[in-house]
Amino acid sequence: MAATRPRHMVRCRPRSLPDRGEPHGELRLMVLLQLGAADGRLSQARPCCGSIGRSRPPQRVAGRGRMTAPPPAGVRGNDWRSLPIAPVEFFEPDMAVTVVIPYFEAPEALALTLAGLEGQTYPRELFEVVVVDDGSDPPLELDQPTPLQVRVIHQEDLGFGAARARNNGARAATGDILVFLDCDMVPEAGWLAAHARWHHAACDLVTLGFRRHVDFEGIDAGAVRGRSGSLEELLAKRPVQHPEWIERRMASTNDLTDDSDDIFRVVTSGNFGISAAFFAAAGMFDESFTQWGAEDTELGWRAYALGAVLVPERSALCWHQGPGAVLTESETVSLEQQRDKVSHLIPDRRLRSAAPGRSFTVPQMVVVVDPGDAEPDVILATVEQVLASDVHDLFVWVEERPAERFERLHRLLDPDPRVEVGAAGGAAGAHRAAAFFVTVPAGAEVTTRMIGRLRQQLGEAASGQSDLASGHRVTITRAWALHRARRGTLAISDVGDVVELDVDSLRVIQEPQPQSRLAARLQGPVKTLLRVWTRLRRHLVTVFGTALRIRSPKDAGRFIAMIVRAVWWRVCNVRWKLRRVRKRLKIWLGLQARSRRYVPRLARYPLGAEITASGRVASAVLAASARVASPRGDHHVDILLVDSPAAARSVASGPVSQSRPAVAVLDELSPRLSVQAFDAETVNPIGWSAAHEPESATLRSQLPSAGRGVFSHRIGGDALDELRSLHHLEDRATFHRSARQRAAALAALAAAGVLVSVPDPDADLKECLGEQLHDLLAGPAVARASAHERELLSIAMRRCALRDHSLRSRARQILGATGMDAPGPE
Repeated sequence: MAATRPRHMVRCRPRSLPDRGEPHGELRLMVLLQLGAADGRLSQARPCCGSIGRSRPPQRVAGRGRMTAPPPAGVRGNDWRSLPIAPVEFFEPDMAVTVVIPYFEAPEALALTLAGLEGQTYPRELFEVVVVDDGSDPPLELDQPTPLQVRVIHQEDLGFGAARARNNGARAATGDILVFLDCDMVPEAGWLAAHARWHHAACDLVTLGFRRHVDFEGIDAGAVRGRSGSLEELLAKRPVQHPEWIERRMASTNDLTDDSDDIFRVVTSGNFGISAAFFAAAGMFDESFTQWGAEDTELGWRAYALGAVLVPERSALCWHQGPGAVLTESETVSLEQQRDKVSHLIPDRRLRSAAPGRSFTVPQMVVVVDPGDAEPDVILATVEQVLASDVHDLFVWVEERPAERFERLHRLLDPDPRVEVGAAGGAAGAHRAAAFFVTVPAGAEVTTRMIGRLRQQLGEAASGQSDLASGHRVTITRAWALHRARRGTLAISDVGDVVELDVDSLRVIQEPQPQSRLAARLQGPVKTLLRVWTRLRRHLVTVFGTALRIRSPKDAGRFIAMIVRAVWWRVCNVRWKLRRVRKRLKIWLGLQARSRRYVPRLARYPLGAEITASGRVASAVLAASARVASPRGDHHVDILLVDSPAAARSVASGPVSQSRPAVAVLDELSPRLSVQAFDAETVNPIGWSAAHEPESATLRSQLPSAGRGVFSHRIGGDALDELRSLHHLEDRATFHRSARQRAAALAALAAAGVLVSVPDPDADLKECLGEQLHDLLAGPAVARASAHERELLSIAMRRCALRDHSLRSRARQILGATGMDAPGPE
């Protein structure tokens, strides 16, 4: 078999760790297996730095090293530049490092590699070298003396065993940091320190070294060991190759700091570093990879999905002995074959084609059904709606309520391979390699297109939230953001952007009915024609897109792209003009209902300053305005509204700009400023009438969705007329999730002219509403008011609500709290 391996595959040929009597090796293996899953990849290890894989006191190389693990990285996205890292000249190492080298029948190349390791600037007493022999014939024996702490481990030759060898080297390691190096890579003197200094700053990083390819013919270990300068100087007159695909990826992603979701593809196993604890948490290498290629990409995805920060470190430079920057024919064939395997393990749209009905080993989405107080039949109905979605690449996790087992749901759903009934919060641990986690409350009306639209509208944000027409709130969160936030006990908004998704596009309207006999007869053929046209349009787009991708001259490509953009915008303009005609035709044919439907609109008038919001509470405060967005892009910002001091510190530690915005921290301001404001131009008493029914009703019975989402968008049209027709509404605290959300609902109802009685006032509600409006709502006069008194109370409540809780008032209050000179909006 050795003769058929491509030349640079030799460096990756390793095997499994037999018990050779290394100190504590059996104990370490036992600990790792206890942390791991049944498949042997340790995929169930806890993603907590400092505790994963550390059920015993950490061992130290030569008895030295720190005893406490660094904290998790709490950066936003993959902004590795914001990590507090010590400069090289001031770096003082105190953590033990293990260099793991897989080996197969390349003694000359290994000798050069060990010679390069002897010249490392990292303290020699703080690092060891573990060489894993992948069944060489004859077995590797290090006869030459070396000042390094080197151990050789042998594993049985079962074919290509790069993944197995690296895992066995990691199991035998005693260091806190693992740095993987191929046996034909000669490192520069500062290589190990360049890797290790990042892992001293955070426990969940993956440091990515760089390599250059050069011919070492005529250079032996003595020349490497006895050189006076760097390896670059030693090899200065030789032709050098660079892996161009890595440089292209670095350039296109701004050195891995943009919002691209495929940065994991630059992880290569020949030169990278990771903490031992996080390597165990990520599940180590997948040992089912038994031919060249893709096992490092697959590990890179699992680490990325677990929230690892990928750090490209150009100072961690190695020199590859011989060619390899361009794939050979055999490597290309092997990699193409491996793509079929990784399509099941990496839920990336570029690596798999999820046709309807397909399912994969690792799902792209995990939909968590929150049972709330729903009955099992309601939970089952929600599960079935999710499974009927046009997104088939998903898994459904039904959460059980604490101390309650859903016996009937277990009987119905346990046999289904796409559904599991498990503990609350267990989905993230059971499906750690999934790309997205979607939370859907039981009883929500899940349409076939809802899951796909959530993903489409999320864009590059870390998390998104939306309200359904049924009144339930759904969320979608990227796996890396979820795991990183949990590991660092942070909010999702602290590690990425949280956006409010488009509510209208997720709504379900009533089923339309034909309005004439002719329309009823034409309804079926028109639906068929529309469906055929949709398919034809999709195919045309695919054909033209493919044709554009096969153009090679850059200038011609740019010209064609410009023409296509121009044509596309003109087509969009024609479509916009034809939309009204198409809508009228659909109404006449019965394809769209002709009924009064309230469509909420976001306010677009200025608020007196450019305000952005970061965090769930801050985003909700001014959610009724289209002028307030998440802090993205480089546009001018006057005020940044955040939830907590931790978020404020994150902003302060960010890159310094010429116009740093003032930061308003809601936790440090009056509770009234955390209440969601309403748009006074949308929520108003137009159409109010003194005539009313003598009955009253509870808010829960009239608006089952009152406790969720943007409340001012829930009242309007026929719903508002029905509320005003009652003598008054009665509201209780149990209907709301917090006093802040209850205050938002009461203020919007008061502004709309709805009389509300609050029989259970409390101090928190009073702080959020304001004393005057609270006393009006809680007073006994509301329940027994006459027609004239009812009108006077309504006017008084509206004035208080406008003064304290409209968008303009809230913006004015925020401006005052930050001490800005700009006047508030009129």
